[in-house]
Amino acid sequence: YLASTTPTLVQSLASRYRGGVKILKVVTVDDMEDCLELHVSVDPTAHALLVDDHPSKFVKLCVPKISVVWHPFTVYGHPLDPTTLRILFRAVGPFTKQLYSSLVAHERPVTMVDGFYRSGDHCQEALNHDHVSIVAGGVAITPFFSMINTTLRALANRKAAEVEQNLRSMTLYWSCRE
Repeated sequence: YLASTTPTLVQSLASRYRGGVKILKVVTVDDMEDCLELHVSVDPTAHALLVDDHPSKFVKLCVPKISVVWHPFTVYGHPLDPTTLRILFRAVGPFTKQLYSSLVAHERPVTMVDGFYRSGDHCQEALNHDHVSIVAGGVAITPFFSMINTTLRALANRKAAEVEQNLRSMTLYWSCRE
């Protein structure tokens, strides 16, 4: 337990000492109540890992002013903006409601990020099928932003290399209350 906990503790203390991550921009999402997109400064190498390696990654966020507990958030990056990590969330629980309020305030709290963590390689799995349907609800669309970009880029690379490909169509179904 100590061996697995110590690196995370050291990283969080170092992040706190440095003042957390740099928040570049906070964007409230029009027509979606209590939804917010957080833009955080990131090293281009980390961004390349996020966008080019395996999408559907998540980070853990800690805002000591609100809670000392680390909370997971799905992240995505934009291929044309290699210095920004984006987090999209809706304020529904106690932590995200307080996070939303503090991020839209003039003085933003110290925010620490730990990660990237990842799930399976969804892009490679999609490329192995003829037709792919993606179903997302609300802000759960977030992990699919990177996945779709990465899958389209992989398809373009395969086409340029004249490699046979299985994937013929990809359909996204996105449902929101609004």
